[in-house]
Amino acid sequence: MLGIGDLSIYPYRPASRQNQSSTMRLPARQSSVTIWTMKSFLRGFFSVVLLLVCASCASSKRMTRISPFGEMPRQAQLDRDRINAWPLVYHQRDTTSLLWPIVDIDDRGFAIRPLLNVEDQVWSVLFPLSSYSFDRKVGWFLTAYKYEDYLGVFPLFHKGDDIDSIGPFWRESKDAYGIFPVAGKFSDLVHIGPVWWEGDGWGLEQGGVFPVIYAG
Repeated sequence: MLGIGDLSIYPYRPASRQNQSSTMRLPARQSSVTIWTMKSFLRGFFSVVLLLVCASCASSKRMTRISPFGEMPRQAQLDRDRINAWPLVYHQRDTTSLLWPIVDIDDRGFAIRPLLNVEDQVWSVLFPLSSYSFDRKVGWFLTAYKYEDYLGVFPLFHKGDDIDSIGPFWRESKDAYGIFPVAGKFSDLVHIGPVWWEGDGWGLEQGGVFPVIYAG
């Protein structure tokens, strides 16, 4: 050490490799933690956005139509009874919106989002948990569904023109039935687990153990 009056000058001593490496690792750790935190936030943010988008699909047409952005004739925009304090209150002819997009009503239905949305013959309750079209006779409630000639409660049972099932038991016709995925019969093809064979009656034409052995 060199002293000049009250001034002390310490000679430069380079830091050891261990100290340098620990000093350089600290910002990297902080950066990785920051990146991880941002990724977690973005995952949560986009998950919420996706949920809100899915929940609004059933009433998105109503939301746009009953608002100043709706496709209204130019003359209708000049109606004297028109009230435009959007998004608090919006009223024009037979359409009314309160606290848009929470409540709206018109001649085609009404909506109290996200609880209930009615559009013509389609009723949705807590969409996408449930929805039903009374004119098409199509809809679902949780895992229960009905579509044309098909109905069921997944995965408990299914009934339709082509195949019926109760749990793992399924039947398509008198020659096609089984227990999924344990065993099944498809006309001349039979399998029990990975073992399968095909033939008419007792005549074995081909068979094997999937995916190891094949003979035929």
